[in-house]
Parts: sequence; structure tokens; C-alpha cells
Amino acid sequence: MNKEIVVGTWLWAGFEHFFVGFLLEEQNWNIHSTFFCCMGLECFCKAYILACRSTDYEHLNFNEAKGKIDNIARSLSHKLREMLMKMDELNKDIEIASTFKQDFDGYKGEQLVDVLEAAYNESRYPVSSSISSKYPMSGTELFLNPLRSSGIAKFSYSIGRQILLALKNKYTVGITEKVINVRTLSRGEGNRFCNLFFANEMDKYVMH
Repeated sequence: MNKEIVVGTWLWAGFEHFFVGFLLEEQNWNIHSTFFCCMGLECFCKAYILACRSTDYEHLNFNEAKGKIDNIARSLSHKLREMLMKMDELNKDIEIASTFKQDFDGYKGEQLVDVLEAAYNESRYPVSSSISSKYPMSGTELFLNPLRSSGIAKFSYSIGRQILLALKNKYTVGITEKVINVRTLSRGEGNRFCNLFFANEMDKYVMH
């Protein structure tokens, strides 16, 4: 099983998560949208790591390769920060440190990693201790809820674009323009989503 198929499959799964998250945010389902941003970024991170580890599975037969890929993905769990730091070690063109320092609608990128990790559970279940407890509003007994922040999508899209560009430049793999045209741009809000996700530079990040 070659890395083009493996990486493309994981990227497309992530891209669809991002698109669903965008549609939910448009309907003001912000917390649910955050969960899909979390899953989208996780799939993108795993896609990159699987590209880097292609020698672990490309020589195996189909069923063995599927098992190996599953083991690699499961070993990464949902630990987004660890995956991001792993990518930082593998490719300095993915500017993790500088993206962590950037402001995304009032939250630093590094804070949003914690928010995204918390979202994996908190956006689906009642929890005993919310991530919002770390963000008290000065002079009140209230707290900000970062799970509803518009900065989450902006941060996730930023990292996502860097992953796509790194995969395109280093491994010549990625999401194809043709698939995006058929499966995303043909849908009602697909064009607006792609403009936001790719920052109006889709040609720069996709395969042709």
C-alpha cells in the first residue's frame, strides 16, 4: 500500500471533518463545530506522520499494511500536542512554534491546542471540570468559554495549510483539486469554506 493512498485517505477524512465543522459553526453549533475541528486537525497530523513513516508499511501486503497503519494511528491516540511537536521535529517548514505564539481571535495558538484536546471529550459529554475554568473573566465570577471561539477554526486551518504544503513539497502527495471540486465545491457552502480554509490560495496547497 503506497503512501499516496494512505496519506490521501487520512487527509480527505480530515478535510471532511473541517467542512462539517464549518457547516455547524454557520448554524451556531459552536461547541460541536470545535469537535470536528479537533478531529480534522488530528487526521491531518496523522496523515503527515504516516507519510514520514511510509517505510513501515509500503513493503507489506495489503492486510498487513492496514494493520500497521492502524497501529501507528492508534499509538498516536488523540494527543494533539504530542502530534504537533512530533511534526515540528520531522519538518521545520511546519512552523509549530511560531503558530503557537500567534493570536487567533483573543487566544494564543498554544492555548487553543489545550482547548482542542479538551474538546475531544467536552464537546460531547458533560465533564466535571471544564476548560473554561482556566479563563476567568476579571472582576466577575464568570468564565470565558474558549470552546466557542472562532479562533479555533482559524488556528486549525492555519496548521492544516502548513501540513498540506509540507506534504506537497516533500512527498508530492495531498488532496487533489479534482476531488475538492466534485466533493466540496459542488455543495452549497463549499466555495465559501474552501476560501476560508485555503485563505483564498487553494492552488498553492492542493495537488493538480
